[in-house]
Order: sequence, then C-alpha cells, then structure tokens
Amino acid sequence: MALHCPYCQNGVEEETVRCEVCGLCMDSADDAFGVPPPITAGICDRRRRLSASGERRLRRTLAEFRAEFPQVEPTVMIHPINAAHPLKPWTFWFFNRSGLGAALSTGAANRHVLLVIDSENLRAAITVGYGLEPFLSPQRLTEILAEVAEPLAEQDFEEAAVRFVLELEERLRAIVDGLPRAFGLLETEVAPAAGGPRNSSEGGNW
Repeated sequence: MALHCPYCQNGVEEETVRCEVCGLCMDSADDAFGVPPPITAGICDRRRRLSASGERRLRRTLAEFRAEFPQVEPTVMIHPINAAHPLKPWTFWFFNRSGLGAALSTGAANRHVLLVIDSENLRAAITVGYGLEPFLSPQRLTEILAEVAEPLAEQDFEEAAVRFVLELEERLRAIVDGLPRAFGLLETEVAPAAGGPRNSSEGGNW
C-alpha cells in the first residue's frame, strides 16, 4: 500500500523504516520527541481543558458517530505539546508509539483516527491508521482541520473537537454514498426472480 511521509509527504511503502527524502524514522523521532504521554481512546483530556458539559457533549457526538461508522474509532487528544516540535510528525510518531490502534490490529485493519489539539500553542493535527488512508487523503484531512481552526483560535476546545467528529462523519458519509457510482452500480441489473423476465431492469436502480 502506498503511503506518505508525515513530514515531507514523499511517497513511501508501509514497511519503510526511514523516509528517503527527509530522513524521518521512528528511532530518530524517539530521540527528538522523548517519551509519549499516556493516552486513553475516545477522549484524552488529562489537563481538563473541557468542561464537564463539554465532555458530555463530545461523548454523545462520538457515540453517534460510532453508531453510524462502527468500523472507525476516532480519538481526540487535548494536550500541551512542546512548541519546538512540528506537530504533524509528532502526531504521527505519537500515534505509532502510543499503541492507540493496537485493539484494531495493524496495517489495513487499523482504522483509528487521532486528532491532537495542542492546547498550549493552539494548533491541531490529524493522523489516521493505514486502513483509512485510501479514503481520507491529506487533502480531506486538511479540509477537516479547516473546520477546527476557528474555534481552536478562540480556545474553544469543546467546539473544535465536536466539529472534528462531525466533519469526519460528513466526509465518510460522502465517501460511502459515492461508492455505488464509483463502482458503476447505479444502473445495475437485478437478477430476475424465478419465472420472471430474463432481461428486465425494473427495480435495478440503487
């Protein structure tokens, strides 16, 4: 599966250890970033930047998302990140070092989505498991982050997190809705019932 380096966006393969263009690798990232902070799936807000009502609202939003897309597991992490660390590579490194996707296995079976909100420097980044990369391109992730930017700039972490989940839901819904067209299924013939006309296309539109 073709992937992209989180720092320079050079195309790499899943088993690549070091990006040939910028040199990013997990070992060098360990040296640069240190020990990953602890995380819990779903909502990780150890500094309590969300109010009690804000956390309840976000949990409801996540529950509604999972009801529609049970195969996908989003997590929102609100945590101060060292300003010296470029957030996109840090988020990719943290995702892989935290064990966040372990319950969903590795490779194409990893369908976790992580939003990191840097509560100190008011920036955000998203990374996804390999199983979602074919569907959530860097462009789509940038568009999702654009929805987060305004409330984040106002330090409204609740609204930023909720918008992330809702926008992710909208993007995935659009992808699912587009699958029949992408695979030429809109005009598919339905197999005739026993004794019925052999060439009828009645009822064949999806």
